[in-house]
Amino acid sequence: MRGVGSTLTAGFNGLCIGDQGNGVLNIASGGVVNTSGSNNGIWETCLARLNGSAVARVDGAGSKLVSGTRLFIGGNGYANGGTGSVFITGGGNVTAVGMVAYAGSLLSIDVGRNSSLIVGSGTGSIANDGVIRILAGAGVPSDATQYSPISAGSWNGVCQAIGEPGMQLSVSLRPRLSCLVSPAWVLTWTCLKGNDLLLLMRRDGL
Repeated sequence: MRGVGSTLTAGFNGLCIGDQGNGVLNIASGGVVNTSGSNNGIWETCLARLNGSAVARVDGAGSKLVSGTRLFIGGNGYANGGTGSVFITGGGNVTAVGMVAYAGSLLSIDVGRNSSLIVGSGTGSIANDGVIRILAGAGVPSDATQYSPISAGSWNGVCQAIGEPGMQLSVSLRPRLSCLVSPAWVLTWTCLKGNDLLLLMRRDGL
């Protein structure tokens, strides 16, 4: 789905990418995909609902995946399925009522380009048995800007923050955990349910 004005709307049966095989959904350059579904655990927004693998890429300003149900990565509302991956880059946006990432699945989002994941209008739940990866590439400003690319009321599981060599990266899960690494090659930590995540990135020497 590519280009401003390009829209796909999925109704009662939801949207399943890679239902019983492999599937790819690309949303770019302002394209929009809307899903509704029935919030029954099956007819929702699912990647690799039963088996196989599925990838969803949401890239570029104005590009959106808007789920009126929960977003399941690597399964459905009752059990894990295949392997799912979601990549949010370049200012893309994903919104969902709730999110579940099953084991072996990945959600990756970059910072410094206004990419965002909003769950339950910022108060929803993320159940993460996979990996949430937050990327800070060369385009991240060399200042003390704080980023909050993910808005949710509660979330848990394994998270990774990856920055370029020479970048300082401070990760704060308020109020119980704070850590600083420099250079920030790869930082892995465990989210504490119900806490806010803040990222502070800057170049060495600033």
